[in-house]
Amino acid sequence: MKTILLILFLIFKMSLLFATGDDAAPPVDTLSGKNEVKSLPKVCSCELIKVVNNDSKIETVAILAEKTTNGKTKLDYKITAFELWKEKKYLTTVFVNDMKVIDKVQETTPCKSLYAKLKEKYKELKLQSIIDVDSRGLVVR
Repeated sequence: MKTILLILFLIFKMSLLFATGDDAAPPVDTLSGKNEVKSLPKVCSCELIKVVNNDSKIETVAILAEKTTNGKTKLDYKITAFELWKEKKYLTTVFVNDMKVIDKVQETTPCKSLYAKLKEKYKELKLQSIIDVDSRGLVVR
């Protein structure tokens, strides 16, 4: 039974490697004659959380979710908020005893720059994770 599952898993992984699609490749600027990849606008949702670990240590952490937008920012914010909700559920189930949301931030900017802004405001802030919603969508397809 384990062998069959391993074979099915390997077939699935190989199909993902060889899958091609028009939306898989980033757009290239062909008008200027250079092969430069255009940077697409990103939306980032962030939740700042006070966490009590199993060691009774209190920390302020940031969980961020980033998605490439194609003009539907309201929908993109809902998608990233859902990913943050799933991540918080996982954290409370596995790692932490208690958590309290301090602040929620949504901006049309990459998550790294948003984290840099938040780090200036909250000196003790630690980065928990940056969830790439685009890559999670590729796995589901």
